[in-house]
Amino acid sequence: MKKYILVVFLLFLIILSNAQTGDIIPSIDVNNPVFVQGAKSFQNILTDTGAPVNTQTVWYCILDGTGSALDSSMASLSGNNWVDTLSMDTLNNSATTIIAHYYDSSGAFLDISNPYSFTIKSKPISVSSGYMQIIVDSISAQGIAWSRFIVAVPDSNGQVSDSIVGLGGKQFGIANNQLILQAEYNLNDGNAFVDTTIYSYQLIAFDAAVASGSFGLDTNFCKISLDSNLNPYIEGHFKASKDLFHYSTRDATLPLPIKPASVSVGAELSVKGGIASDFYFGFDSSGTSFGFIQTPNGELSNVSIGANITGSVRVTASLFSKHLAGIRASLTAVGHIAASYQFQTVPQNQSNFLLGGDLLISGKVELTGLAGKVKSSVCGWAPFINCDPDNTILEG
Repeated sequence: MKKYILVVFLLFLIILSNAQTGDIIPSIDVNNPVFVQGAKSFQNILTDTGAPVNTQTVWYCILDGTGSALDSSMASLSGNNWVDTLSMDTLNNSATTIIAHYYDSSGAFLDISNPYSFTIKSKPISVSSGYMQIIVDSISAQGIAWSRFIVAVPDSNGQVSDSIVGLGGKQFGIANNQLILQAEYNLNDGNAFVDTTIYSYQLIAFDAAVASGSFGLDTNFCKISLDSNLNPYIEGHFKASKDLFHYSTRDATLPLPIKPASVSVGAELSVKGGIASDFYFGFDSSGTSFGFIQTPNGELSNVSIGANITGSVRVTASLFSKHLAGIRASLTAVGHIAASYQFQTVPQNQSNFLLGGDLLISGKVELTGLAGKVKSSVCGWAPFINCDPDNTILEG
């Protein structure tokens, strides 16, 4: 009986010695890397080498720390190797190992590969709360993931007062604004630090997306850090002067109260000013909610825009016919516009948007054509009732 057991044991050792256990070679070539759950673009191409000669199917099995299977995916044959691509950020944070299982044409199990080990860092609360996303742009050979931690700033807009001639009723505000923390994430130990921070903005003015751009935040005025779970803490002020946008209107044809008559109006406006902001981003006082917070002093995050408006307005008109009489004008526009938006998102949403400004138009409106024959008719029509004897009908 002992001799029989010894023979069986020797046969088992011979079988093991002939087994062709493969190795999983990852495209992210870091020993025991630390991935982040919820971070985009941790794409890992897994290539299995050394599968048994009779292998017809390979499954990559994802295991937790106890060896229990969490998920699996079937690899594809590429040349002599079995390949599959996994998004490591989508794996359960209890996953620790991937092992390849080999099967022959009949579906019989042949062998398993050597394990590929890693760690999945839990999804940061700033990501799970929806205020931030992490995007990995590239990974160096040393395991440094150049990443963007993108914090969405709430949109805001208001309606220009009807008292601002020519712009009344139109929308003005900010949209698609972001704080972009450019960071180095180390796959070797799961730590990260912020290199630079950029504020990216889009300006909505007069019912159109008129301008977009970005500013670097001066670290002398900003406190920006990441905790061990990669949640960002932001507190600081920044400002920048900009040639914000140029606003051009198409000529619009408007009817006059005398027939047949029409007037065409167009404008070219240049808006120069600046943007200033204060941001307070992190955990609220309860330590459970993450987002834009109110400071202990009652301060809220805010974005302010102030600008000077300069430009010209074109006015042309045909009062009766283009040969008899018309109106020609070269007007100057000067004004100001300002908007301020205060907000917080935790523990509750709160916002306040203020908008104000003015726009003055000065210049001269003159008659053209055979103005003398129609002057008496035009001068009797408001608002030209006080026009002078010459061809000037409005000035100032």
